[in-house]
Amino acid sequence: PLYYAVLFSLIVILPALSHPALGHLSNAVVKYTEVRQHQLWFWLYLSNVYFALYGWVAHGIPDVLWSLGIEEQFYLAWPLIVWLVPLRSLPRTCLWLIAGALAIRVAALASGVNPIAVYVLLPTRMDALATGAFVTTLVRCGPVSAWLPAARRIFAAAALALAAIFVWHRGLWLYDWIVQTAGYTLLCGLFGALILIGIASPAGSAPRRLFENRWLGSVGRYAYALYLFHYPVQEAIRLAGLHPNAMPTVFGLTLPGQLVFNVIVTGASLAAAFLSWHLFEKHFLR
Repeated sequence: PLYYAVLFSLIVILPALSHPALGHLSNAVVKYTEVRQHQLWFWLYLSNVYFALYGWVAHGIPDVLWSLGIEEQFYLAWPLIVWLVPLRSLPRTCLWLIAGALAIRVAALASGVNPIAVYVLLPTRMDALATGAFVTTLVRCGPVSAWLPAARRIFAAAALALAAIFVWHRGLWLYDWIVQTAGYTLLCGLFGALILIGIASPAGSAPRRLFENRWLGSVGRYAYALYLFHYPVQEAIRLAGLHPNAMPTVFGLTLPGQLVFNVIVTGASLAAAFLSWHLFEKHFLR
């Protein structure tokens, strides 16, 4: 419901606010509502396919919706897999999906497929969601504590490998071939293992205390709205005249001003997500 509320606001409500008397605000509204020309892709959760076909045609605020397209497409397929595959075989199925995503990425890049398509399409990014499904199926299939040693080893190995890539390529660049192949798989292993460590660790241990932290749980509750709101909130603050480049420097450094700007954006986004949860989202969940 929140996804469609945001989309409705962008396609129906914001264009009505566009008026020459609003000056630069009107121009910004026009810029961020160009999605109307391609809105069917967004209504159908296919914006990731659109970007794969046509590249990053900047629409502004709606551009963040592509990753939600990947999620929704996976959620349409996953119940069918759960229905057809016995529970005990689901972890192995998840591993095949993870390996399959890596193989598809390697083949796609080797054949000259646009790196943007590799970045945004479900077949090439399903390993992230399959990793979460893998952890879930381990919990459902039996005592997850037996996986704790393996999770620790995977976490350490993935962290070291990603650090090596970072040093070797001087960063984890978005369209770097090693990042788009092994890098995505290593990130899945890193965060999947981290979640598994949090679940499998004994009660009272540091990982359990971290993952059971109330503040962290609250951030998780508001995370969906945070993702949807952070970009429009940032743009609204910029339009209001508060720009990171306009912040005062400290000893000639712009970083403190940028940090202050980011703190303001984060606080405003959290406030918007809090209101969204209590006034809108939780009522649909009920």
